[in-house]
Amino acid sequence: MGYTRALKYGDVFGRLTVLSKDIEKSGHDIFWKCQCSCGNITSVRASHLVNGKIKSCGCYRREKTIERHKTHGHCGESIHNVWMEIGNRCNNVNSKAYKDYGARGIKVCDEWVDSFENFYEWAISNGYKKGLTIDRIDNNGNYQPDNCRWITQREQCWNRRNTIYITYKKITKPLPQWCYELNLSYSKVRQRLVNLHWTVERAFEVL
Repeated sequence: MGYTRALKYGDVFGRLTVLSKDIEKSGHDIFWKCQCSCGNITSVRASHLVNGKIKSCGCYRREKTIERHKTHGHCGESIHNVWMEIGNRCNNVNSKAYKDYGARGIKVCDEWVDSFENFYEWAISNGYKKGLTIDRIDNNGNYQPDNCRWITQREQCWNRRNTIYITYKKITKPLPQWCYELNLSYSKVRQRLVNLHWTVERAFEVL
């Protein structure tokens, strides 16, 4: 089980005071109902209590996060809002964006999820400027340093899940980007490629 003695009512582990066994949870592991010093009642695996892995209902972690937010001096700034939003869309089931992120299995990496400071350091070192948006290079990948970059809102629109990528003159780019750079009508070119099945060269070069 990972622990060497039986627990009893009144035992204290960090902010948690043991109340009783949690008989609603059965299996190989034993769980205990505990009252946190903040007043919340939570169920904790016995081994996690004894080895110190769990010391509160989660309030300590939330307090430390709030404390860090107050001390880093960036609350209310655009970059802090970006960090808050990516966490919200990946972890908050009540977020309107959750279905397109967290529900698809997209996560915020361990390095960033609880540390704005780590995210801020990466952002500043990787081209962040006010007005840019964070973009995942692989739309099915997580928010993590090697899969994120800072781009303009226009470029963000080019990198969506339904974006068509076109190879022209041995270079592959999103179709909206090609149209922007070549001063072409996106709707006209898309119709030529998708509906009329023109070759890329003909779709791009015929006036």
